[in-house]
Amino acid sequence: MIWRRDPAFGGRAVIANPDGSNADKFGVVVANTAHDNYMVFDRIRFTGESVPKGRAGSNGASIGVYLEGNNNHHFEFRNFEFDGFRQTNAANFESVEGVFQSGTSGPLSFVNGVFHDIATPGSGAAGGHGVYLHGERGILLLNVLAYKMNHGFAFQFYSSAGGHPGSGAIVSHCTIVDNGFRANGGTIILPEADSNVKIVNSILAYNGSAAAIHFDPIGSPGSGNKGDHLVFYSNSGGKHDSSRGWTWTNERTAYPLFLDRAGNDFRLRQGSPAIDYSNSAYSPAKDLNGNPRPPGGEDAGAFQFVPR
Repeated sequence: MIWRRDPAFGGRAVIANPDGSNADKFGVVVANTAHDNYMVFDRIRFTGESVPKGRAGSNGASIGVYLEGNNNHHFEFRNFEFDGFRQTNAANFESVEGVFQSGTSGPLSFVNGVFHDIATPGSGAAGGHGVYLHGERGILLLNVLAYKMNHGFAFQFYSSAGGHPGSGAIVSHCTIVDNGFRANGGTIILPEADSNVKIVNSILAYNGSAAAIHFDPIGSPGSGNKGDHLVFYSNSGGKHDSSRGWTWTNERTAYPLFLDRAGNDFRLRQGSPAIDYSNSAYSPAKDLNGNPRPPGGEDAGAFQFVPR
């Protein structure tokens, strides 16, 4: 099944998640049945509005797409945008995500898209994320921009049901900026027990609280994990946690030279340390804006430098 905009219309189709009560609010729910598999979401914007959260302990959630259950599989998000999922009066806890996956077996891919402005500004509560994934295998995040998850993580692989969600994941050519700056949160969080994860060719800058790449829960380390060709800058919790299960190569700590960070324009300026800095094995032919990435000269992050 393919969800996409009518090609006769410009821009992205919009699925809005409007104001509600304390009850959970979802833009799309994919049920846990055998026929709810093999779905592609292409050129769709999922935008949320605040859930008026009453009692501090109530469970109202605001989520773009909820992939429910443990048996459905094969989902692709292409050319997407998730933004604006928030709650009001969230003093103690929030549950706001672009995508919440409660155990889908995979594969699950996010290619060419943006997560931004998710979780309530000024709240001290945890619980706002771009993606919150329990999937066991086949997770791909490629050419993704993630910014302003106010007090959560851009990408979280969570293990409440056991197992090793995120094992085998590839995170490549992502630009992850200004997340977790109000309270607890940051960039990428995953269990230390995961194996064969590759986080490569990406920029992680100006993120708060936890280390930019953070392990939770801590436990027996996995194996075969690799961080490579990463540009770090001004992450208040440091670059990454340490674990025997990880190898780190080609790290740079340098001012990334975004075109206009204040204006949320995270393209690169001349002289950026991200230029010509990548492992080509994990590079697509084009960047998030459709600009070509020359083989062997790919830039780290979601955007290839284009001279102006």
